Amino acid sequence: MTESQKTPKSVKIMPIILALVGFGVLFRCCSNLGTLSQFYTGNVFRVGLIPWSDARGWVDGALAVMSGGAIDGYPAFRPLTPLFLSDIFSLTGVDYLYGMIFQGALLLTAISIAAWILRDVRPRLPVYLFLALLSIWRPGVETSFITEVPGMLILIPGFALLWRGTVKNRNKDTLAGIFLFGLNQAIRPWNILTLALLPLLAFRGSLSWKRKFGLFLAYVCCGAAGFGFHPLAVGLFNAPDAVGGNEDKALFGRVAGGSWMLYYYDPVITKARNNPEVTPSELRRLTYKRAWEVFRSHPELLLRSTVSSYIDYSKKLPLEFGGGFTCGLWLLLIFALLIAIEKGFVFKAPEWETGKWQRGIPAAIFLVLLVAVYQWVLTVVALFGIVSMCRRKYFCGLSWLILLYLAGVLLSIPLVGDDGGLRIKIGGDIILFLTAATGAAMFRRGQFPAESETPEDQQPLSCRDMTPVLACAAGALVIFIALPWCIKITASPDPDRNWTGYSALPKQLPPSAQILFPAEIERIWNEFPQPSFEKYNGVAAAWTIDYHNRDVIFAAAAEGLRSTPNIMQFWPLTPLNEPRSIIVRENRFAIISGIHPEQLSLLENKRIIIYGNLIAKPRAYLFATGYVMDVKRIGTRDPLTDGIKWVFVNRN
Repeated sequence: MTESQKTPKSVKIMPIILALVGFGVLFRCCSNLGTLSQFYTGNVFRVGLIPWSDARGWVDGALAVMSGGAIDGYPAFRPLTPLFLSDIFSLTGVDYLYGMIFQGALLLTAISIAAWILRDVRPRLPVYLFLALLSIWRPGVETSFITEVPGMLILIPGFALLWRGTVKNRNKDTLAGIFLFGLNQAIRPWNILTLALLPLLAFRGSLSWKRKFGLFLAYVCCGAAGFGFHPLAVGLFNAPDAVGGNEDKALFGRVAGGSWMLYYYDPVITKARNNPEVTPSELRRLTYKRAWEVFRSHPELLLRSTVSSYIDYSKKLPLEFGGGFTCGLWLLLIFALLIAIEKGFVFKAPEWETGKWQRGIPAAIFLVLLVAVYQWVLTVVALFGIVSMCRRKYFCGLSWLILLYLAGVLLSIPLVGDDGGLRIKIGGDIILFLTAATGAAMFRRGQFPAESETPEDQQPLSCRDMTPVLACAAGALVIFIALPWCIKITASPDPDRNWTGYSALPKQLPPSAQILFPAEIERIWNEFPQPSFEKYNGVAAAWTIDYHNRDVIFAAAAEGLRSTPNIMQFWPLTPLNEPRSIIVRENRFAIISGIHPEQLSLLENKRIIIYGNLIAKPRAYLFATGYVMDVKRIGTRDPLTDGIKWVFVNRN
């Protein structure tokens, strides 16, 4: 009996799932050791427990939902992630540490579901390697609140369904897989053109053209239904004037020959942005119009950005197999454990390793190279798998999936370029895992045994085929729509949030404890007439913030800010002799001296006023933030008088 003829009952799926969960927990705990700490600030992009990046926006959006408000501003671009986080925070009590652990558990659950879906897919060798690669996939992602996390949670089982549905000719699995992929793109469209190409899977095989077109329309509808969760969330949860996406900025940046940041340097767009009468929708239409004007006048800029995008992706290709703590040794441990479990812990050569002992020499050399140069070896094996799939004698249903998905990734790269960062890479990682897994199987066996091209059922699509899609859609509605809606409408008002605060007052304030704020509020950040920062040096100011430990860098006095690698945002400040905490609020900073992090934790989730003196940046740092505040006092709401209760910062 050949391996492809074995009954699925021989697969010990539950032990495999337990092994994946156990080793996944061990690996991810080891890789994130020391980072799951409330005061961990390993680098400037890891402020408190949340990276100082767009992750802050998604968290702010989730907190807005939990307070009964609408999602506005940056979080409104991708509302499904804030809605997903609102579910997690409701379960964990807005405890960021437990929220991160919960995300890690969800990721391991998704991998376990993929193992169950692939339980009867043959041959088993690429399945083992694929699951092992997923188990060590980007171990630091789940310790962040970024769009990649829910995207990966949906992508993993969705891709497993696509794999199984393609090789087993099961329409119900393929339909559900395409739906989940559409939902994945709704969370964050990292390789949107792949979603457009996947329905072409309907044209493989020997079915009649009428049946193929019927399948094609069904695939298109499932993908559109999954992607439709984005406009649904925008309509239900976004503020009326909020824009549900930033594709206009990304497109303008690509057409202008570089990053999306070029959007902020275009004089026409800048003039419209500074006009309060221009609505966000009108600004968006203007951006698309400007993109077309730039393309007509300078089409070579788009070509330059496209070439640059492919060069950037090819240079970083080996990094897609992991980074940081990820290494070949962990991959081999999980891979060997999966084989041992499915073979019943009988440590003898399985069927696909039989032969003369000389045949083991290439395998031994491969294993040594895998441990030594893990990323490069897997890159070569993945490329070998892609090339092999293109050969006629190996071409099968799985080849359709691999080549269509890969073409979608490659066509999507020019749309985002290096702006896509981790997003386009995660979208392409999973296909590289599959091609590496199949490439290893071809390298070891000399061929890739294709599944039968005979469909399991010749009947037209029925309601039964739509059952998995409906189940996935119902689960998505509960997670992304129903639960956040219940959280929003049952939110209780927070008296601190209703307390009238003040923002950025560059006025000379009275030195007494009872500060009388002037009625006029003058915004000064981002509006310094360069290079006149120095005239604000020492000026008293105050502003209101919602305090979170996640916004704070806990730095020792000896470190100052010279230890941070990003001089675009920081500069060497006036030396302070006490330990300090640096509050980071986008381009506004504040230093609180003489207070320990544990003391600041008492202010968690409170609305406070910080008052102090501005420290202007040196002229030499042209692109650095304009100033920081040396905090003198912290004001909190007094529930008895509904006024301000001031606490002096300890200078002793």
